Amino acid sequence: MKTSKVKMSESRVHNQFKLTSEDHVEAVGEEVTLPCHLSPDTSAVAMTIRWFKRTECIYLYKNGQVTERSGYEGRVSLITQELERGNVSLRLIDFRRSDRGVYICQVIHGEQKEEAAVGLRVRRVLESGSWYLQHETQEDKLKREASAGELELKMEKELKEILREKMMKQLKEKLDDMTQEVREKERLLDDMTQEVREKERLLEEKNQIMEQREKLLEEKDNQLEEKDKQLKERDIQLEALRKNLQDKNSQVENFRVLLQEKDLQLEDRNHRLGEKDRLLEERQTTKGK
Repeated sequence: MKTSKVKMSESRVHNQFKLTSEDHVEAVGEEVTLPCHLSPDTSAVAMTIRWFKRTECIYLYKNGQVTERSGYEGRVSLITQELERGNVSLRLIDFRRSDRGVYICQVIHGEQKEEAAVGLRVRRVLESGSWYLQHETQEDKLKREASAGELELKMEKELKEILREKMMKQLKEKLDDMTQEVREKERLLDDMTQEVREKERLLEEKNQIMEQREKLLEEKDNQLEEKDKQLKERDIQLEALRKNLQDKNSQVENFRVLLQEKDLQLEDRNHRLGEKDRLLEERQTTKGK
């Protein structure tokens, strides 16, 4: 069994309609159309369309969905572009001799249900559609309804399966998207982790450099303290030398003053010696005379 969806735009539907068909058609070749039309021309897009072969529902169109019975899958179809004009004919391809017989078209809209039958023959008439409907037993009618109900039930199951598959596909796509998103976030997290590790490594290197610099600074501070200490000691030494120099200068000044006094004394003594020498010379001169 096959379920598909017919895409058609809805249009206005008349409240009352009838079905018209031919009493029988003859199969020529591998394709045949079983005619059936709404009268007056009325859109059948929003209607339920059932096609039976005697009591077996072989084709169901409902709510835009299509279900075909096994054995007819891919062989029967409506002319979807003609539904707007009320054409509900059934196209049958790959014709087989077992396809001969009476086909019934049933159209349901709201509370209204209409039927028309057409006989499909090969060369000679097996039985006409109108004759079949006139002589159809109540049991056959019930069989047809049961067959249609069975096909509708299968349609619902297939629609549920399609819906489930669609939901599963959406869930899978969503899961794939989420998985892809998680993988992308994991990749980003790995990149960020790698970046953090690299920054931690660089930070560790910088910390080591800082420790080395701090150590060098500490050594330089110690050296500066030692130099300050040496400078203070030198200042003390220079101050002592300055005081010593001042003392020496004082002593030199004292010696200079003393020398000046000695020079004066010596000059005075020399002067007195000169006077004595002059007096002595005068005495000697006087004695010589």
